Amino acid sequence: KASDTTATYKYDSYRFSEVAVYGTAGENNATYSLKANPGVCQPYTEGNLLLGLLPTTTLKGATNWKENLTDGSTSTAKADIYGNAIGGTLTYDLGAESEIEQFIVSSYTQQHSFEIYMSNDISSLYNSKNMVAAWDLDKFAYSVNWEQVITFNEGALPQGRYLGMKLTHSSHSDGSCRIFELSAIGSA
Repeated sequence: KASDTTATYKYDSYRFSEVAVYGTAGENNATYSLKANPGVCQPYTEGNLLLGLLPTTTLKGATNWKENLTDGSTSTAKADIYGNAIGGTLTYDLGAESEIEQFIVSSYTQQHSFEIYMSNDISSLYNSKNMVAAWDLDKFAYSVNWEQVITFNEGALPQGRYLGMKLTHSSHSDGSCRIFELSAIGSA
């Protein structure tokens, strides 16, 4: 019954006075697609707000890996993010409030899940209310050289000065992520 607030599980019962879901991210705000690229993934330079920016990060990687993520070239070495990458973040300061239309991860293997955040306040960037999209690895098959593309719907374009990517799932084999290039297509 709608008025019944008791949920029973095995021999225990629980009473809830209120249940709520907070946040603004949702699949209705964006289209998620997976684009296969035989050979090497293509870089995005026109309108890429991340081009040449270095992230502040909690992750570890090989030499020059941060530079390789946003250098506009997929012919440079991919960024191998080592170790247990789950929960690790890549935070970019776009320099001014910006709006993004697409977020693209060009991957060596699409073996990771992530969340995207935007905010004008760096201190609360990774608050759930600032999450604008989430890529779920389990929704797509994966192979070598993919682009994970999130296209935001008109009227639902995320805005903010800071853009963050939080890794929520990494490779089953070694816990790392292999990314050729990150792109945030939009305008300041």
